[in-house]
Amino acid sequence: MPLHRQGGALEWVGSAADISKLVRAETELRAQLGLARSLLASSPLPTSVLDRENRYVDVNRAWEQFTGRHRADVLGRRAGSYLRLEEAAEHDARDAELLARGGELSYETVWHGAGGATRDLLISKSTFPDAQGQPLGIVVCFMDISDLREAERATRAARDAALEASRAKSDFIANVSHELRTPLQSILGFSEIGGLRARSQPKLAELFSDVHQAGQRMLGLVNDLLDLSKIEHGAEPLQLQRLDLRPLATDVAHELTPLLAARQLQLDCTLGEQPLAVDADATRLQQLLRNLLANAIRFSPEGGRIELTAAPNGAGQVRIDVADRGPGIPPDELESVFEAFVQSSTTKNAAGGTGLGLAICRRIATAHGGRIWAANREGGGTVISLLLPAG
Repeated sequence: MPLHRQGGALEWVGSAADISKLVRAETELRAQLGLARSLLASSPLPTSVLDRENRYVDVNRAWEQFTGRHRADVLGRRAGSYLRLEEAAEHDARDAELLARGGELSYETVWHGAGGATRDLLISKSTFPDAQGQPLGIVVCFMDISDLREAERATRAARDAALEASRAKSDFIANVSHELRTPLQSILGFSEIGGLRARSQPKLAELFSDVHQAGQRMLGLVNDLLDLSKIEHGAEPLQLQRLDLRPLATDVAHELTPLLAARQLQLDCTLGEQPLAVDADATRLQQLLRNLLANAIRFSPEGGRIELTAAPNGAGQVRIDVADRGPGIPPDELESVFEAFVQSSTTKNAAGGTGLGLAICRRIATAHGGRIWAANREGGGTVISLLLPAG
């Protein structure tokens, strides 16, 4: 500024300040605000910005389209004013708590639109700070998950319906099996008596023998069906006890000696010298081993060899393997053979059976907290492996 003396300017006095930092800060702030506006505008999710008083500071186009409200009409208004009274109180309390502690929050809620329509929403909220690092407001975005929740409800309904149908099927099979058992016992009894009385008439004796064998096969199927139903329904809880697996396996092997001899098969048992302690139901475990060995006998070529091995696996379990030299199982069927009434395509037309043996084995293994699976051997054949918790 000029200094005057006797009407003339004698000298000038001035000051200057370096505002480069201020200009840079303003430039950075404008850039950040521009970036924030761009992010808000380009977000495909409905997004809004609220201040500490829970008033709308900004909303994006996606928010307008979803709610049916215009940006100009909502700016400055409280977010809770668009909610029902009971929802508004919960909304305000939740936001107040978030502002007090800062951070993020996610939750699901039901949004009530015009005309009574409702939508399931997943809401995400995050506070943003002021210059001192204190929460200045909240950024809110949400996603409409109504279709996802409806799909989940439909899936649950379908699953429940399938379970109910499965229970009804099992009940029907169990009832029919019980009804068949009595006449089958009579057929077996009469065919046995007839065979004894027809010893002097070979043709008649052969007919009685055929009837008796067919009845035995039918009784075996009925018993399998009943066992499957009992296991699925938990009708007979497991009688768990700590026992040595070796004598159980030896007894089953001895029981199957006639079947092995009829097909000239050799059974090699490798069970070790030390007890193989497991917590198991002796009857069910023997049934499982019997089914596995009977399968191996059925599918092995005459004069072949079957191997039964059992040993601890070092992970608190006992592993049992039953290996044969049969035709094997196609890789895409290694899992499905454990389903009820399913047989391998390589054996179902030649070996007979009902397709229930392995299904029963899996249910018994699962009930014991174990696992069972099938694999093919190099050079041909199948190995059925079983893991049981050690005792």
